[in-house]
Amino acid sequence: MSQLHPNEAHVWSIQFSHFKNHSENLYALLSTDERLRADKLCIALSKERYIISRGVLRLLLAQYSDQSPQVIQFSYTEHKKPYLTQDDTRTPIQFNLAHSDDIAIFSISTLAVGVDIEKIIKRDPLAIAKRYFSTQECATLAALTAQERHVAFYRIWSRKEAILKAMGVGLLTIPLEQVIVSANDMIETITLNNQRWSLRSLDIHADYASALASHPSVDKIVRRVFSL
Repeated sequence: MSQLHPNEAHVWSIQFSHFKNHSENLYALLSTDERLRADKLCIALSKERYIISRGVLRLLLAQYSDQSPQVIQFSYTEHKKPYLTQDDTRTPIQFNLAHSDDIAIFSISTLAVGVDIEKIIKRDPLAIAKRYFSTQECATLAALTAQERHVAFYRIWSRKEAILKAMGVGLLTIPLEQVIVSANDMIETITLNNQRWSLRSLDIHADYASALASHPSVDKIVRRVFSL
């Protein structure tokens, strides 16, 4: 059983392409509602990645909750953020997951956490930034070289998504332009809804930007790669 220490977050990562041959076994771990959702996905790749990410999530949570993966039950917040249904005698386990292209990441902690990961696509992001970013963030991007702008854009985007996911709210609740974050690779504190959130980048893969948000701040991040 994996041990979580206070003010610590464990961040696991997988590559979907390494799990192609395991999707049938992972499908068997899913709940009835998860299987129904998977079966409704018309795009084969989307279905495969949903099955893998939810199956791996169950395997990971089983390591921390001392339950078998099949019996783990999820509840959902108003904005559809899943959380672990468990009795009051266990230490609360909080988690979040995100995926982009071939990589998925999972954060597990006793703190409120959110993660996001974005594949860095080499195209000028200024038009998108003007729709979703603050004036300050757009000015920061405009001052960078084209190469620097690609990385900075996705770093900003992943930080915004991570903090909203940690809060368990949607874009309609707090628009992205109201979540003003740094384009630099730094640890920062953001106050939203009168609550302070710690925000930092994660080093997952050179072709991706990723971030972890938590409340309160984590003292230690443990990085691991999950494999079967």
